[in-house]
Amino acid sequence: MQTYSTDSQLFASQYAGFRLNHILHAACTEYGLDVDLDRLAPLPYTIHSQAADTVVFVPGATSSSKRWPTKNWLALKRDLAARGISVIVLGQPHLSESVADLAAGGIKWVPTASVCDLVNAVSSALLVVSVDTGLMHLAVHQGTPTIALFNHQSIWFRPYPNCFPVFAKPCQSECKQRFLAIEKQWAQNPSQDSDCYQGWSGQDYLPCSTPDAPECMSSIDPGNVVELIERDTLLN
Repeated sequence: MQTYSTDSQLFASQYAGFRLNHILHAACTEYGLDVDLDRLAPLPYTIHSQAADTVVFVPGATSSSKRWPTKNWLALKRDLAARGISVIVLGQPHLSESVADLAAGGIKWVPTASVCDLVNAVSSALLVVSVDTGLMHLAVHQGTPTIALFNHQSIWFRPYPNCFPVFAKPCQSECKQRFLAIEKQWAQNPSQDSDCYQGWSGQDYLPCSTPDAPECMSSIDPGNVVELIERDTLLN
């Protein structure tokens, strides 16, 4: 049986309109689990002193097709700083160029040595701004207001009241074709030798060939995020 990633063009074409909660519901049903996916149950946490009363940036992702340009993060930081809002960045600089770039750009990097540290940090924040990654989902689960920056593949969006999505324009056609070719290769030979399966140690499993093109994630302007913050009074 052919298998492929839920990030893939193949998945998007065959399961148009599917979202993460549809997949979770199917999995829970298959395993006989009675789970209410409409209601979140946040994990217990303690206040993280360095994250409290801040906006947390989460820029790191395993694929550059999901990352937001560094210049956009820095522009958003400048806007928030002008409003007297402190900003920190979470992630692993030695594994994520995006995290390292933001830290080098003057945004305070807060190390998190454990999952508990991450839970405490995102739970303590005023607001989390994140690309499509696991820590974004954790912030949403904890009930923290979260602006989620998605590429046009919106499978991972979950419509909870504290999740505010911003979607990019579709990738360029040449990128789509390249991604599709890699995914077909992996579907035929889903092994660690595949070009798009390298294990996560900092590699880019689906690298973007034109990260600064006006399409894709670059199409999300920092002003779009600021407008969302103001419209929904997320920092009041």
